Amino acid sequence: MLKEGLLKENIDGEAISWAYNRIKKRKEERKILMVISDGAPVDDSTLSVNSGDFLEKHLKKIVKFIENKSDIEVLAIGIGHDVSRYLKKKSIKISLCSSSKNAKLVLKKLDLISFFDFIIDGNDIKMSKPNPEIFLTASKKLKTEPKDCLVFEDSQSGIDAANNAGMIVVGIGNKNKLKNLEYCFPNFLKIPDHLKKRFFNEEI
Repeated sequence: MLKEGLLKENIDGEAISWAYNRIKKRKEERKILMVISDGAPVDDSTLSVNSGDFLEKHLKKIVKFIENKSDIEVLAIGIGHDVSRYLKKKSIKISLCSSSKNAKLVLKKLDLISFFDFIIDGNDIKMSKPNPEIFLTASKKLKTEPKDCLVFEDSQSGIDAANNAGMIVVGIGNKNKLKNLEYCFPNFLKIPDHLKKRFFNEEI
């Protein structure tokens, strides 16, 4: 699935709608719809009788519906193009901090390692979260003051570690279970536009 050359670009709104209707019937507490894409949706017969941006608009409409009307998370991996390029263009450096000692291996197997400027894992630190060592190490590697670092965390120990490091923390998960946070959202897609603009200077 992750190999370049295997056609994935025809994953359009109709395909995601089909997947959504299947996954919504499942009983798991957390449901994630993963989209693997190497480009814009393409269908010659559809485009021959509609505008050139019809498929793109339909795709956005379906994804927006799932994000706003359901508890299903929509995540995506780009193949052959870097989906984090938006952050790179804004000169925002990215580090992944994981106490796991096999983080680099996992990212390498998923072909995601190039998305990050630095990866700090259990092999690089002596003290695990909630000790702030892992985040302070990343801060030094990124040559960025801790107060200027933004951390996304889904665990309480990670949140405490980031707070102990003096960084801005955004919790990802259940706000009733995660504490000591100014910001908390069920998933990345739920972060509101005004915070995206504040955090990333994104044009909305």
